[in-house]
Amino acid sequence: VAGMEECTSRVTTLRNYRQQNMKQYYVMVEYKELKQTAPRGVYLLPAVDRPRLFYGAIFLDMGFFKGGIFKFVVELPGNYPADGAQPVVTFTSKVFHPYIDPQTLVLDLSPRFKEWRASSDQLSSLLKYIKSIFYIKDPLSLPKNVANTTAAHLFETNQAEFRERAMRCVSHAKQRRFINHDKHSTLKFSEHNSSHSHVLEEILKAANSPSKTEQVDETDSDLNDSFVSASNTPIKSS
Repeated sequence: VAGMEECTSRVTTLRNYRQQNMKQYYVMVEYKELKQTAPRGVYLLPAVDRPRLFYGAIFLDMGFFKGGIFKFVVELPGNYPADGAQPVVTFTSKVFHPYIDPQTLVLDLSPRFKEWRASSDQLSSLLKYIKSIFYIKDPLSLPKNVANTTAAHLFETNQAEFRERAMRCVSHAKQRRFINHDKHSTLKFSEHNSSHSHVLEEILKAANSPSKTEQVDETDSDLNDSFVSASNTPIKSS
């Protein structure tokens, strides 16, 4: 009996191990596909020792947050990908926005993902949603329940003041973009230097490629004086 129990335990452990490996494989496939599917101006890099943690940054060249460079973290639950296994997106830059909790800086995903569905919702759709929240124009499009009621009220009643608050966030984030508090982060900002020049050329070359569905804008703010690096290695656009 003891031998059978030990054998059953080993089989269960092996099955769980294989299932977890398959889940991680799917995560890797989704991440690899971001080369073709990620929206322009959004970068995401996996953590070194936590395969379900990602460090991200978004560059904005239009809208209320024009010129903004905002950092964020994406954490995938242990059962991802699975129905209901919704990621958690937390901004590490202060952002005054109806969908972002002013205390925790956690992004509310419910306006786009009522329920996370593994068959259709992936990292690429998450990044597209993150970008889309910065380009909302119609106050009537906001849901009744939002993460930041003050931001929602201003957006609906006084967009001039909302724009002012948004630009404060832009200014604050730009001033602090070279400060990397998380020593484990794989996404770091450093001031532009000559060693980045060839990488910048590759980015601009890719922007002019007719095969790209989304191209890098050569006028993107701070492209020349601010550069993102992964573990001190500059990111190349693909």
